[in-house]
Amino acid sequence: GYVYVGGIAGISSGGTVSDSYNRGSVGTGYGVAGLVSSLANGSSIDHCYSTGSITGVLNFSGLIYSNDASTVAHSFWDTEASGMAASGGGGTGKTTAEMKNGSTFISAGWDNTTWFMESGINNGYPYLAWEHPGGSPMPVELTSLTATIKQNSVELQWKTATEVNNYGYEIEKCKTGEGRSEMWKKIGFVEGNGTTNSPKSYNFVDASAQGKVSYRLKQIDRDGKFEYSSVVEATVVEIQSFGLEQNYPNPFNPVTMIKYQLPINSPVTLNVYDVIGREVATLVNEVKEAGSYTAKIDGSKLSSGIYFYTLHAGNFSATKKLSLMK
Repeated sequence: GYVYVGGIAGISSGGTVSDSYNRGSVGTGYGVAGLVSSLANGSSIDHCYSTGSITGVLNFSGLIYSNDASTVAHSFWDTEASGMAASGGGGTGKTTAEMKNGSTFISAGWDNTTWFMESGINNGYPYLAWEHPGGSPMPVELTSLTATIKQNSVELQWKTATEVNNYGYEIEKCKTGEGRSEMWKKIGFVEGNGTTNSPKSYNFVDASAQGKVSYRLKQIDRDGKFEYSSVVEATVVEIQSFGLEQNYPNPFNPVTMIKYQLPINSPVTLNVYDVIGREVATLVNEVKEAGSYTAKIDGSKLSSGIYFYTLHAGNFSATKKLSLMK
């Protein structure tokens, strides 16, 4: 067409376009738009998007050219793919990265039983449930996975849009860099939420990370099937020596924290003693991987006074004093 050209319809008068998308190029002419050129007489657009390139002679827009007396809600267009700026017409312009991020649509109230997102389907953009291979959604729709360095630890955070029979996640890690690559190994487990249509957030802290490390999730269904996530990386400065820090806060009542670090895997004991040398608490007694750790002392059952804590790790030993004031 030449006048009022849209990716789905040219003119909508009194009707509704919902749960639809266009990914084809639209043009050329007057009043060209990615989805519908002209909305009039109470028409509405709801939960729609367009990713196609837009060309025209005059007056064109990423989603809707003209929406006189009509409603456009929860709808978007790709500003990069379409070549249209993020303003004008109706709907909201988003970058390609934002269009391929499930949170863009979840925050706009899109029904995640109607729409799904996977990187390998529809080029990463949302698609309708009936389009899914096999006719059913993936058991878990993972929308993000990040690794953030916090002091000498790495915090993994991930989010899901939907879950079906999700038993949980095994967290796997391998160390890379300097020409070496170790095998993946399990370092923890986080329980899933079973079946849910609402977004969920998860996190896991790896306190033993050193150097350049890679992480992935092994998502396990309740029937035993599993699939792996993409890989994220983080680089943590390697610990060069054993160390035992002063507890904080000190004095304390009734809880205080003790930090220590290990440059190599070591058998570790961390004990608390009173002023006459009697052991009053064992905080750690196990083999630990190289890394930084924090132990907690709960003094609610101890009397006020001076105590000492001692770390033994391999051939290293150190003692510091703490004060409990009730």
